[in-house]
Amino acid sequence: MVKTKLKMVIFTLVSVMVLTLAFPAAVFAQTEEAPTIRVSGNGTVTVAPDIAMFNLGVSTSSSSAQAGLRENTALMDRVIAAVQEFGIAEADITTNQFSIQQMFHPVFDRFHMDMTGGENQYTVTNSITITVRDLDTISDIIAAGVGAGANMSGNVWFNVENSTELYYEALGLAIEDAARKSRVIAAALDTSITGVVSATETSGWGSPALTRGYGFALDASLWMMRQASDWSPPIHGRYVEITARVEVVYSIAR
Repeated sequence: MVKTKLKMVIFTLVSVMVLTLAFPAAVFAQTEEAPTIRVSGNGTVTVAPDIAMFNLGVSTSSSSAQAGLRENTALMDRVIAAVQEFGIAEADITTNQFSIQQMFHPVFDRFHMDMTGGENQYTVTNSITITVRDLDTISDIIAAGVGAGANMSGNVWFNVENSTELYYEALGLAIEDAARKSRVIAAALDTSITGVVSATETSGWGSPALTRGYGFALDASLWMMRQASDWSPPIHGRYVEITARVEVVYSIAR
């Protein structure tokens, strides 16, 4: 009888040891994760621009695609030549749009009070983006381009050419912003920050910097500039913002 009880005790102990080895702490002890708070941080560095980009283009209409293309090409060659007079390299002149579109223009018959017949017109459009590093020449380049035949223009964008170090500075400011937010939240909850669980950069999709340059559209009538090609539009670059964003998870005391 004693031997039987001893065997049962030994079997029970062996069973417990086997279960302990097979299923560690997860079965025999519950580990509670430390509470956390999740905050976002933003950092922005504002600097003067050192580069600008703007569009110039030529749009022509003709009764045939061939004639329209010849006219547009001749004018565009003159525009590019005028731009290059300011020392703009070929690498800083890129085509952003080229198209040939057929448009039908109906003729209004006053006798029958109806649209009868018409003719096809072909619109050829060619536009380039110009990158300028001497910002003082922007106005003169636009005026020269219009004087050479450009009749289209877009916006002026200001930027920073080498923005990586500035982005790192903004990233550091974003981390500091997240840390300040976490301390404020922890104090309001009557607790304290005990560590960083994770930190994630959320600025963008692989871009070294998110830049935003402020300028304005060229609203002046381009035909007026062509009539007085020595008149240069006022172009004023303001500033460029380089922004970084992070998301940080902090552990807090219980």
